[in-house]
Amino acid sequence: MDLNRTQVSDLSALGNIHTLNLSNTKVTDLSAFRNVPNLNLSNTYVIDISPLKNVYALDLSYTKVTEVSTLGKVHTLNLTNTNVTDVSELGNLHNLNLNGSKVTDVSMLKNVHTLNLSRTKVTDVSSLGNLHTLDLSWTKVIDISAFSNVNALYLNDT
Repeated sequence: MDLNRTQVSDLSALGNIHTLNLSNTKVTDLSAFRNVPNLNLSNTYVIDISPLKNVYALDLSYTKVTEVSTLGKVHTLNLTNTNVTDVSELGNLHNLNLNGSKVTDVSMLKNVHTLNLSRTKVTDVSSLGNLHTLDLSWTKVIDISAFSNVNALYLNDT
């Protein structure tokens, strides 16, 4: 269900929805969405995302979210252009997009399958040698010697 840019406010009667796009809405209370497998909250005013620990795929890009420690069981997480700095609990995610985020330490993300670090201030990626896909575009990373096993490596303007 796509409610992008709508003024809908009462979503309590939605039932068992598989995919819900609430991007660009004014939603703030997320308690009704704890069991929605695919949830897009990009460009919303959400801050407390603790009810969403069981979501499968979650898009929090362009939000004011800073605390993501409860999301360690999410499969796919988009944190593009957020103020998130601590990703220490996200080491077992399958897909993690940190493009433009405030993250600097990614040493704990060595089990992530696909990782986007483009436009971050990350400089040390030596612990990430087992990733399948890694995007380091527009970063200051210089040493890529650990990536002999990486299937896809993106280094645009690095």
